[in-house]
Amino acid sequence: MGRQLFSADENNRSHGRLIVLTEPGQPLSVKYDPYTKTAFLVNVDYYGWVKSLALAVAGDILEDEHRIYSVHGAAIDIGCLGVSIIAPSGTGKTTHSWGLLRIPAARLVSDDWFFVRIGTREPLAFSSEKNTYIQADVGAIWNEYESLVDKATLDQQGRAVVNVRWIVGASGVIPMTTIHKIILLKRDASDKRIATDLTTEEALQYMLDNDFCNPHQLVGDKRKIELRKKLFP
Repeated sequence: MGRQLFSADENNRSHGRLIVLTEPGQPLSVKYDPYTKTAFLVNVDYYGWVKSLALAVAGDILEDEHRIYSVHGAAIDIGCLGVSIIAPSGTGKTTHSWGLLRIPAARLVSDDWFFVRIGTREPLAFSSEKNTYIQADVGAIWNEYESLVDKATLDQQGRAVVNVRWIVGASGVIPMTTIHKIILLKRDASDKRIATDLTTEEALQYMLDNDFCNPHQLVGDKRKIELRKKLFP
């Protein structure tokens, strides 16, 4: 995991822990102790789950101690204006973010998970990962990335950790941006509308109805929900 997530300073003490266990004959399970910030993962052999749960532990700590919020979504900087794409898993936020990267003025902050700091100015979004974890079909959807997928070593889920800088260049990936626009996606063939402007209240209700589009939240009590609602002042 060290080649994917940003490394902590060696002088920092551990604020959270992830313990991954193999128990033959037992089902996949996750247990979390919010008091010690320790997650126990049993028979989880899929990197994507381990990564997301590690970020969820970090998100739990940052929410409580620093009012920094985690967002299961993509963040793209286009001409120095940040655009966030938020959607439930499998809706296409990663595919759309990689499509936007083909715009010359676009730079990637994160295609899957980022953190947000709320202050007196525009919300600041910053990346959670050095590289990206992609599906193999991104090369078939956007031909520009075929060579990137060809070089990758895919895991049992048909995914791989890749360095998108090989395609977009070193300046095509940046650590942070200010968010100016949020795009919420949904997959609903019965809805013939292509795009709809939402009020703040409608956007917040969509997020609440979809559990903030994040299936990896480890604590979802009333207190946490009230904290997360502050993303939509």
